[in-house]
Formats: sequence, C-alpha cells, structure tokens
Amino acid sequence: GHPDDHYVEFKQGADQLMVLAGLMGSGVLLGPHFVRRDRRMDTQEYLRIVRYNVVQRDFRRHNINRLNAWWQQDGATVHTSNRSKNYLKGQFTGKLISKRGDWSWPPRSPDLAIWTKLLNKQQKALD
Repeated sequence: GHPDDHYVEFKQGADQLMVLAGLMGSGVLLGPHFVRRDRRMDTQEYLRIVRYNVVQRDFRRHNINRLNAWWQQDGATVHTSNRSKNYLKGQFTGKLISKRGDWSWPPRSPDLAIWTKLLNKQQKALD
C-alpha cells in the first residue's frame, strides 16, 4: 500500500511512548516517530516503521537519496534480527553501522537517550 497508509501516529497523553528518530549529516531530522509502549516492538513492527515511515515517507519528504545514506543503530534484538539485518543491508548496501552490520557499532558508543530526556524536559517546560 501507499506509505501514508502505514504511518503510525498517536496523540499526546499516552502513558509511555517510544520515540524513533534519525538525524542526517545535513541536519535534517527524520521523524520523530512515536510508538506506544503497550504496542509490542518486534522485528515486524520495527521493519514496518523503518520501511514505511522512514525509508519511504521521510526520505521522499526530504528528497534523500537512499543510495547516499548510511544507517546506524544500536544492538537491540529487533535491530539485529536476521530479517532486520537483511532488509537494512539491502537498503543501505555497505553502509549499515550496527551489531552484525557492514560496520560494527562502536563499543561504548553513546545513544541518544540523554538527548530524548532533554527534549522531554524542554517539552514539559513549554506546556
């Protein structure tokens, strides 16, 4: 189906949210994409978000050529499953930075969890 048919949107006020976002070297922000924590995040759900929300919708919106893009992710199980790895390696040939990817996720590499906490505090201050 059309990518917009698969876009996940949730209203504010959910008890807990997982936020998926990407940052391009040019400064373009992909997402953020919000997933309710009561919704199970498995390989199928992760790939649905990546395929329809990021690769198809965000890349099209920002005119990003997938062939020039790199994909970086941490070692979460849904990121490194065989299905996820195979899909991402097909989309980002030679440019997957991940556990079991084309390039290894750097040991002790910081994630963006602290950035997410800062954004949450900023949002609360604005409310």
